[in-house]
Amino acid sequence: MNVSAWWSSDLEKELLSLIKDVSPRHYYDLCKALDISDKQSEVILTQNLLHVSNSLYEVIYSWRVKQRDGTNYKRFLAEKLRTVHLDALASKLVEGGYSTKGSPTQSLVADEVHGVNKLTQEEVIRAWWSSDLEKELLSLVKDVSPRHYYDLCKALDISDKQSEVILTQNLLHVSDSLYEVIHSWRVKQRDGTYYKRFLAEKLRTVHLDALASKLVEGGYSTKGSPTQSSVADEVHPVNKLTQEESLLFEEALMNRKESPTKESEKPVESVDDDERVNCFGFTEELSANLLDTKVLTINVKAPEEHEAFLKEQEPQYHPEQAEEPQYHPPITSWAWDADRDRTILDLQQSNLPLTEVLSFVAQSCPKLRILRLHANVPVSISEESVLESDSTTYVDKSDEDDSSEFELYMRCRQTTDVPFRALLAIVSSIFPKISDLTLDGDDQTKLDILGYMHPLPSSFLPKLRRLCLQQFVGPLCLLTFFKCVVEKLSHLPFLQISQCNVNVQTESEMEFNESALSHLEIIPANVIPFACLNELVFKAFKSITNFMVQNIAAEHQIYLLLNWTKTGQMPTEKLYLKQSTPLKAFKDLLTIVNKFPRISKLETDECGSLERTEILEIVRTCTQLQYFSSVASGVSCILAISDQFMRKSTSKPISKSFGKLGGELRLETHDITLCVPKGAIQGEGEIEIVLQALTNSSSTHFQEDEMVCSFGFQCTVPNAPGFRFAVPVRVTLPHCAILDDPSKVATGIYHGELWHDTGDVEISTITYIPPSEHRLPRCEVDEKEITVFIDHFSFEWPVLKIRNPFVKGKRLGCLPFVPKKMPPMKKPILRVYLFDIVRGNPEEIEKDESKCDFRMARPKIELQARDDLVVTYGMDGSNNHDNKQSLRTILFSDIRQLIQNTVDFRLDFSERVEQFAAVNLSVTEGTKNRGNLPFDVDFTGDASGSSQGAMAVEGSASYSTSQLVMADILTDEFMLKLSKKIDPQMVTAADFSIYLGLSRAEGGCAAIQANVVKNQREAFKDLLSEYVLRNGRKSASALKLRNKFRENGMKDYADVIEAELKKFNIPVPSDEDSH
Repeated sequence: MNVSAWWSSDLEKELLSLIKDVSPRHYYDLCKALDISDKQSEVILTQNLLHVSNSLYEVIYSWRVKQRDGTNYKRFLAEKLRTVHLDALASKLVEGGYSTKGSPTQSLVADEVHGVNKLTQEEVIRAWWSSDLEKELLSLVKDVSPRHYYDLCKALDISDKQSEVILTQNLLHVSDSLYEVIHSWRVKQRDGTYYKRFLAEKLRTVHLDALASKLVEGGYSTKGSPTQSSVADEVHPVNKLTQEESLLFEEALMNRKESPTKESEKPVESVDDDERVNCFGFTEELSANLLDTKVLTINVKAPEEHEAFLKEQEPQYHPEQAEEPQYHPPITSWAWDADRDRTILDLQQSNLPLTEVLSFVAQSCPKLRILRLHANVPVSISEESVLESDSTTYVDKSDEDDSSEFELYMRCRQTTDVPFRALLAIVSSIFPKISDLTLDGDDQTKLDILGYMHPLPSSFLPKLRRLCLQQFVGPLCLLTFFKCVVEKLSHLPFLQISQCNVNVQTESEMEFNESALSHLEIIPANVIPFACLNELVFKAFKSITNFMVQNIAAEHQIYLLLNWTKTGQMPTEKLYLKQSTPLKAFKDLLTIVNKFPRISKLETDECGSLERTEILEIVRTCTQLQYFSSVASGVSCILAISDQFMRKSTSKPISKSFGKLGGELRLETHDITLCVPKGAIQGEGEIEIVLQALTNSSSTHFQEDEMVCSFGFQCTVPNAPGFRFAVPVRVTLPHCAILDDPSKVATGIYHGELWHDTGDVEISTITYIPPSEHRLPRCEVDEKEITVFIDHFSFEWPVLKIRNPFVKGKRLGCLPFVPKKMPPMKKPILRVYLFDIVRGNPEEIEKDESKCDFRMARPKIELQARDDLVVTYGMDGSNNHDNKQSLRTILFSDIRQLIQNTVDFRLDFSERVEQFAAVNLSVTEGTKNRGNLPFDVDFTGDASGSSQGAMAVEGSASYSTSQLVMADILTDEFMLKLSKKIDPQMVTAADFSIYLGLSRAEGGCAAIQANVVKNQREAFKDLLSEYVLRNGRKSASALKLRNKFRENGMKDYADVIEAELKKFNIPVPSDEDSH
């Protein structure tokens, strides 16, 4: 039996009902039960505009994708519901309480199938599309050459324009686009389609016979699981259906072959509810079906000698005995698909009044969610019909509390201009809840923006979230159109203009009202000037965060694509440019970049190979640029600008001279060994090699599926920067990854080289080197060590790909620290480190904490991490696990990419007579206890607990105690002043939180709270307050904060603290002393 049948459209309908019953207060608990982190939960909730039901459905769908084939989803989900005390909903789900009809539901036991749970014909046929087939298609599309893209799209009934749109949306990535095309093609197929065989036939039509044969023969199968056979009745033993299901499948295939191709043109007298119904005219049966219709397609065709038909059908439209005859459009045929709640109507009439069609739909389809109107003949949109629609009160039969979205797609083929404002007025009056509107001119219609000048209502399409214009001919004046959008659709967040001839013009004094538009896409049919468009867009839409445009012209060059985005609570800007030809036009490139001086990431594709001086000019133009990638003639180059994070080192460098015989250099503090083989150095004499450990990993370059499990390293030859070895040298580093089979683990490496002689700008070229046996640098990994082979010196960071099933997690150490003396308020900080178990890491931590006058509370313990970790503590045997103040979560995403993670607690001795407590730390992962750390905290030797001498720092012995503790340095007034100086464009709250020694999650929470009050600097103020709470206000804390700012490239703010310290005559160590 095909286990993929256990997830069905009926189950999806039940889940849509289930999530509406889940209270919003259970959202985060249920996400956590479904293995979705808090960070992911917040992102999903934000993307769905805080709509909990929609967010939960996306969460459940993401959870479903991660399950193994054969999972009984309903039973498994019910178990998850019970873990968060939603037992009533779990029972209702399992017992079929959410089932919308008498369709089969999943049994409680996977191998126990009741009579009502047997697979129907349709379910057996649907089983032929599975997750295994999707994996095979992911491999297939990678083998398709880009030159076959349009031919294959055409074979799959995807038009050239659709193909271009899909390719653009995927940033010209052919494999991703093809995968989306195949999915679109699959949705259009009839149930029972033998997808693999049918797709193979399509491949052969475009001369891809080898790929077609490989597909049907199972050549793309990634495991020993069953794949579809090339013959319908030949099933692999491990994928064999039961005898009854096989008979059902064969019978269904025979029915498909024997059924006529134009089944919809024959009247059907009586049919079952579960079958597709086809009839003529407006009948009682159609009226009943429209009540349940959620997707309605209306095809308006030109009249073709159908007068006799209309005359024959006239009694249905004008009953003699009806008191109030009701008009229905002349329906020549209709089809009802109960499986998808979908109806298709065919109308035949010329110059059909649009208001009559739409009002008929509004009255007849109360559950409608998607309406597609394909008008192949002109429809009437007159001013009289608009005024009539405004004065008519349409009965809205939909549920008033229903917040579901409504989509309208309208294709108009007009000989006259379509009045845009009039069309919106009609739609607004009939469908006030519309959320998504697409208008398609079909390459034959012109859009009239200024037509119909009657005033529009004040409450105008209040729920519209997406507006798309497609294929309108004639020049569309963007200035006029943008003014109309800003004036009447100021709440609209998404606007797309595709395949229209646009006209860009500006005015000397352009003034626009406020608009909520954040996403703008312009895909014109003609080439438009960049300078005018850029000025117009950013003056019209000041809140825009995503701007994508194709076919823009600079002075000498045309760019296929420009994509600018601004993301994050503390926004960062990114710019992507793709040129139409590989010829270099640097002046054009610089002209465009000059318009976006605050970008932090720049990607150029086929914009020519840039010279060193040209790159430096771009870097000096974009003062916040940190990442610059350039692709020229297929060769990629990635630059990191001022990338001090990747190369920061806390270890002291060691050096040694090597000659022809080679040798070994060992960094004992971090267990890193450099081995130079014999013959690697040729020529007479010796060279000096310097080796350093890089201990500060940065998430700036690492991807989500990569794990940092070792230090990086930097090797240099001071007297010969470009020196290359004749034979590769190797560097071995310890790692902390948990691996099942190291020989099957892919290990990539970030390879960096520092530019020289660049003046005041630091530039390093950083390249990700994928796993390879024949390319340098390359990596080998065993259970305990990573070996890196290089032929010239640079800095390197090895990373593991966590998607590999043999990478199981990390080995971590846990160390608690407390102050050496009791603070005045008797609420000392308990600081807990969870760090990678590699040589030198705990020593670095102890050294840093010693500078802050903290001591280790107990020796470290070792534990394993495969998911988010929760750290809790209790004092004197108390269990504070239910108290949020005694619970901290460390996300696995942070564990994966950071060498050290910290959480802080505040111990309360204020109401104790004694200054002693027994503390127990507990680290858990889900329901598993990963470690317990009992220890004693004793401040008995600290007389009075005053602050005298409590805040000493390393290197301050020459300063008097009175100077160090004479007054509070980090006062509330000073911290408020400091927070106002920090530029949100320079650093995000999440990064700032890490700089202060806090967690990324705390930074994210601060950013969300700041976004609520619409003041981004509030996040910095809250984080600085938390720093003071944990570290105090005295000079030692101020010196520590100054050092943190300097280490992370925030020298201006470090200077502010230094100036404040000097007001109190407190000496500030020099840069050399600080390190």
